[in-house]
Amino acid sequence: MTKTLSIAVAILLFLTLTPNLYADDSVTLTSPNGQYNLTTPKGWGSADFKVDNVQIGASNPHRGEYAEVVADRQEDYAGSLKEFAEAKRDTMAMSLDNPRLFPSQRLKINKQDAYRFEIHGQLPGSNVSVAYCLTILATKTHYIQIIGWTEESHFAENRPELSSLAEGFSEKSDADK
Repeated sequence: MTKTLSIAVAILLFLTLTPNLYADDSVTLTSPNGQYNLTTPKGWGSADFKVDNVQIGASNPHRGEYAEVVADRQEDYAGSLKEFAEAKRDTMAMSLDNPRLFPSQRLKINKQDAYRFEIHGQLPGSNVSVAYCLTILATKTHYIQIIGWTEESHFAENRPELSSLAEGFSEKSDADK
């Protein structure tokens, strides 16, 4: 009985004093300038897509998911968030063969106005069908695009995760710098 009690106490102490390795499986990726963060679920990591205007690139190779965060200064664009978002949606659709667009969703993400679009099509000159979840939100100074994508055949199962990526976006304020 004493041996069993000692083992139980040792296990209890181990569990109490050891940090819970599974409490938060998220991964936070930060832009090179430190201004932007993207917190992703477990399995995601940093990726370099060799595109100049991408602030953060990410991938989850086990699920075939990819994401980019792109920041554009609002002062460089005339018009509203909605007009900017629709223009980016249209540009993305024009870059695909046989594009299919779904109705936009207007929403709030982390208390910021946002629009979400679903865009499907084929990569030009290939038989590869892809699907994008494009979320665009406005911070005080920037329009932020969170672009998640996967092959069309995986989109139904990956849609919830790709849609939720935008909730993991944050921007450091001037006070945080």
